[in-house]
Amino acid sequence: MNLYALALVMEALLGWPLPSSTSGLFLVYGVILIVAGVFGTPVNLWTGISMAVVGGVFLVWSRIRPI
Repeated sequence: MNLYALALVMEALLGWPLPSSTSGLFLVYGVILIVAGVFGTPVNLWTGISMAVVGGVFLVWSRIRPI
């Protein structure tokens, strides 16, 4: 089974597309790490920024060219 078929099955079972939920999780965890990085270690800040950027790219990509 290829990734396209898996994404179609997940969308049929869950009711929402898989890339949107993945990008949402990256954005939420990124924001949590950014907040933790502001009050804690800089590693959390850089990791949170990179996760938020990746989540934003995934979100734009899923809106422009969905699977």
